[in-house]
Amino acid sequence: MPTIFEGVDILIDEHLDVLCVGTAPHHRHKRCLAKLDDKPESFEIPNLLEGIASIFKTNWEKNGRRRGLKENWRWKKQLYIHDANQGREKQFEKAIVAKCGHEWVNQVPTASGLTGGAAGKHCNIDLVHRLPDETCEFIELKYECDTPLYAAFEILKYGLLYVFTRQHLNDLTVLPEKNLFAVTHVRLRVVAPAIYYTGCRLDWLPLEINRGLADALSKEDFRMDLKFESVCWPRDDDVCASIRSRTNVFSAHL
Repeated sequence: MPTIFEGVDILIDEHLDVLCVGTAPHHRHKRCLAKLDDKPESFEIPNLLEGIASIFKTNWEKNGRRRGLKENWRWKKQLYIHDANQGREKQFEKAIVAKCGHEWVNQVPTASGLTGGAAGKHCNIDLVHRLPDETCEFIELKYECDTPLYAAFEILKYGLLYVFTRQHLNDLTVLPEKNLFAVTHVRLRVVAPAIYYTGCRLDWLPLEINRGLADALSKEDFRMDLKFESVCWPRDDDVCASIRSRTNVFSAHL
């Protein structure tokens, strides 16, 4: 069964004008990075954000306005690593939540059951970090797979579903103790080693997205922004210092 995100990637591909690159989702291909040194004429962030919100609403309503599963937006550490999933990205993720305190959780579900059955059960945020100043970070952690472009839209989709959920709290199964919905600032972050961004000239993208988010959320009681960040991949047990010492990839432009 399709998830609530069904149709979103196509809309993103259209706005990026990359429908001719590879197979869907087209913006996942590395060839797109060379094509997107500058903002495409087709990229209109207000229309894109509005279109994604409309897709969420349509998919949810046509599938019976389901309440979703109670595990959505859970605050629980997931520490087990399956033998078949021992990649460096996964090891770093698990080490962060194991060693960096109660304010870190991982593999947070966002869309389970919103369109029925087990649909959306793999639509999870890699890391969520709660800060003491009513701020929360949603982190897409990358090491080698995909591209910064694809990662940015992955975490943006989760951020926009958070907005949708927050706007429909009375209609969805979100337990009251899940204080993720009391924060006033949500930071969407792509976090990866510096080498991951080699050849990446997407400084225009967070600027556009953040402008659009500011306008779209102007009447809400919280704000949201997106940044690319680099991290020194730890070679020892000092994972907490590593994840906390991130730097903005396009800091000169933001």
